[in-house]
Amino acid sequence: MLRQCDNIHRKASDIARKDNIDMPFVNNEAVLGKWKAIAFVKHKEDFSPDKIDNSFEPFFKEIEFLPGGECNSNYGNKSISGRDKQEWTKGYVLRKWNSTACAYEIKNISGKEYLFIEWKSGDYRFGVLEAKYYVFTRIAEIAGNNK
Repeated sequence: MLRQCDNIHRKASDIARKDNIDMPFVNNEAVLGKWKAIAFVKHKEDFSPDKIDNSFEPFFKEIEFLPGGECNSNYGNKSISGRDKQEWTKGYVLRKWNSTACAYEIKNISGKEYLFIEWKSGDYRFGVLEAKYYVFTRIAEIAGNNK
């Protein structure tokens, strides 16, 4: 049962969970380059390179980390770019368009690098669920990147 507390009209942006996205840029050359999503997991520990589903069709398809904190992403059939929409700093993708700071981590598993990025969907922003993770592999490096 719900009880009405007031008569104030609220927009979705008023009630959404918002992260601190006001973080200074800290470089991380290890993340530079273009990454492609290969899996989606509830917990990072759930990922196994031996159990990758080749028919996986991700919504969050690719992300490219550029020098200086710029990044480009492909979500569904949309491309997101520009510092007014998103940028990165060491350990986080700062999605300004929905006020989420998505933590990222590069893990070396069996000699191969995998990038894990928190996925903070509507279940996170408007509900009580915790973030899940997209898993990526590198498909291109930035010229001059000395990891």
